[in-house]
Amino acid sequence: MINDYPTARVDSLIDEMLWPDHPLGRDIGGTKESVDGITREMLLDHVAEYYTPKNVVVSVAGNVPHSEVVAQVAELSRDWASAACDEPSPVTHVQDEPQIKLEYRRTEQVHVSIALPGLPLNHPDRYSLDLLSVILGEGMSSRLFVELREKRGLAYDVHSGVAHFKDTGAFVISAGVEPKSVYEAVPTILEQVADVRDCLPEDEMDRAKRLVAGRMMLRMEDTRSVSAWMGSQELLMGTIVGVDEVVESVNSISLSDIRRVASEHLVTDRLNMAVVGPCRGRKRLSGLLRL
Repeated sequence: MINDYPTARVDSLIDEMLWPDHPLGRDIGGTKESVDGITREMLLDHVAEYYTPKNVVVSVAGNVPHSEVVAQVAELSRDWASAACDEPSPVTHVQDEPQIKLEYRRTEQVHVSIALPGLPLNHPDRYSLDLLSVILGEGMSSRLFVELREKRGLAYDVHSGVAHFKDTGAFVISAGVEPKSVYEAVPTILEQVADVRDCLPEDEMDRAKRLVAGRMMLRMEDTRSVSAWMGSQELLMGTIVGVDEVVESVNSISLSDIRRVASEHLVTDRLNMAVVGPCRGRKRLSGLLRL
């Protein structure tokens, strides 16, 4: 399915570039060869090693008594054997030059993904990087949406996002453009990234803070989101940070903080670009990869 959908394929390529020779850089579905080679014993060994009490968090949100949940989980898991498992592989790759991957396909659009290494979950600057993504490409009032779609008509869909993992992260911009527009769209995207880094006004940062706070509060109205919020933090960080605390942390970010983070992370040497579609101009695109 990933190979059938260019949007999924370009994401897979950018992961390979961000995390080479690491599990995060591999397609989670595996390859034809690796899937064909799976045996029943391999599956049972995997479950025995990783699906253990040490690796499990049960997170419940809703109108349920805490004591009843604890009692039920204890009853259901009382015969669950514990086992030691390997720690996740650490990310050690350090990128020192921009890189590009092209995969030619006869599709209607060229699918572009531009990514830079990001920050882990517990990094003190993670919320500053989040704000940069909001300003740049999250929502219809973001810089990329306004400039590429509304003003120039270069892309139907363009957006940015931030991923945070236990010891690494990613800052990703994705766009779908017409083949004839790719050589204008790529430098326009990078111009906006450089402008956010070098010329961010305070009022734009304040609007992003309000958007982040409002979006978070709205999200917490759904019990499934509340459960996921608690469970993922407990599993990955061993502690739970409340929504009010996160909002307070976001609001405490200064313009100098966000400019510092941008200058440290939005740099040419860490640029990665994956392209899937009817495009063969690797050398021409490589010349555009600069901030």
